[in-house]
Amino acid sequence: RVLFRSSFTSSPSGVLPTNTTVNFTDHTTGTISGWNWDFGTGTTANIQNPSFTFVNEGTYCVQLAVLSNNGCTDTTSECITVANDAVTPLKTLRDNTAAPAQPRAPSA
Repeated sequence: RVLFRSSFTSSPSGVLPTNTTVNFTDHTTGTISGWNWDFGTGTTANIQNPSFTFVNEGTYCVQLAVLSNNGCTDTTSECITVANDAVTPLKTLRDNTAAPAQPRAPSA
């Protein structure tokens, strides 16, 4: 029986441009007494929901290791790709200037 399971999400997601700050949200189930984040760059954090800015291009495997209140650990990871030519999802929506499709009149 699993008493807890490590889990997290990141936002924004997808292929990200350089210098993007990513917010990580812990969704671990169970009673947790400690968090250890490794951002794949040599930088770590020990808070529940950190943010981290990925400055350079590359693929970074972010790892979250959690410690339960009874001393057990569980680890999960997610890889994030950063590229100079990537476009953030928000910018993609903002730059979309295509006109919406016009409804067609019913045919007789």
